[in-house]
Amino acid sequence: MNYQRAHEIVSSKGIIDVEFQGKPVWIKNINKQDGQAEVEFLNASVDSRFVDINELSEVNM
Repeated sequence: MNYQRAHEIVSSKGIIDVEFQGKPVWIKNINKQDGQAEVEFLNASVDSRFVDINELSEVNM
């Protein structure tokens, strides 16, 4: 995923399914300078983690 699409998803009022390494996540924040996003794993006990934006993928329903 690129920064622009990640920004669109964060700004969206709808629910857009996103995954990191095959696991569903919620994008909490994005940092263009670092190329990273703070994500929250939806099905795990890990609160949040910073990952590379280009490792996120949008799930097409």
